[in-house]
Amino acid sequence: MKKMILFVAVIAPLFWACGGGKYAEPQAVMTDMVQVYEGFITGMEKAGSADDVVKAIEGFSDGMQKFMPKMKELSQKYPELMNTKAAPAELKPLMDKMEELSKRMMGSMGKIMQYATDPKVIAAQQKMTAAMMAAK
Repeated sequence: MKKMILFVAVIAPLFWACGGGKYAEPQAVMTDMVQVYEGFITGMEKAGSADDVVKAIEGFSDGMQKFMPKMKELSQKYPELMNTKAAPAELKPLMDKMEELSKRMMGSMGKIMQYATDPKVIAAQQKMTAAMMAAK
């Protein structure tokens, strides 16, 4: 699951980072997707119960179900964006932003571990995994 999250957190933001022109479509998708990431991170950081964790996970899962098929399509349409080392210089500030979000996202995943035995959290995690697998 960590690999799926890293894929989404590191590769997907490149689509968001590309501004206008040739990359207007990926930018629009990723602008919305970043909000999903931030909502998940904030929800997890503030979670004080299993129900809060479930709410954050389900919000993220719903967002991923919406965006992952589009991300798969965009990665095929814009294969040059998959090479993070050769990303255009204008993407650097946004890549830095996404790196920060990725760290926060990984840190927030620890909250799931606190409630890992709760049946509702387990079900929500399964939904999240299924949503993330939609990208493959």
